[in-house]
Amino acid sequence: MRHIAVYEYGDDIDLYHLMYLPLSRRLNIALEVVDLMTYLERSPCGSLGLIDLRLRHFLWQDNTLKLFAVGIKSEEPSCDVGHGR
Repeated sequence: MRHIAVYEYGDDIDLYHLMYLPLSRRLNIALEVVDLMTYLERSPCGSLGLIDLRLRHFLWQDNTLKLFAVGIKSEEPSCDVGHGR
């Protein structure tokens, strides 16, 4: 098992703040989440799944949505070549 740590700083996101953003910005945020899910589906490591996705796992950084402190698991079956014959 490999572990990776990346450190970035940003501001917390709260629903109150999101509700009062202009509709165009909220739609852009939704597209950013779709882009993230697409990346996880087509990752160079294979398809990846998020174990526990919550609002507290996102931050604002330079007016961009960032994902942090979330568990990721591989959705790809393991390749046990030569076992079980």
